[in-house]
Amino acid sequence: MSSFEVCAVQLDDVKATNALTFAAFASSFYMRILYPNGVTPAVISHFVEQDTKGWHKDPCVRLIQVKDARTGEIISYSQWFIYPERPRAEVRKLVKVEWPEGCDENINNRIFNNGKWKRDEIMGGKPYICMSIHAAQ
Repeated sequence: MSSFEVCAVQLDDVKATNALTFAAFASSFYMRILYPNGVTPAVISHFVEQDTKGWHKDPCVRLIQVKDARTGEIISYSQWFIYPERPRAEVRKLVKVEWPEGCDENINNRIFNNGKWKRDEIMGGKPYICMSIHAAQ
């Protein structure tokens, strides 16, 4: 019988959680738009490096993983946003992602921000919790 451990992602887990996320969304229509040259090892390395540099800079982001308690293997990963009440001007700020070479930054940032804009429009600065990513094996 398996047992699982739910815990915060640690810095040492960033490479594995990125690999799991890209594998989970590999067949997604959006992946072909976001990464027209495919998800190469260079793309994954780019985001591992970005996530490592930005480790815990955003106090609203929580990274949670589920590990097989026996093997330590990460079997699931999720990214949560826990937003406090915020002024309208702060809510409308664009999120700018640094995309790897070969990606269309304008299109990608537009896609990336569309979900944020809709959540912010609905919530209007009120506090809320949102699961942004869930990837599992």
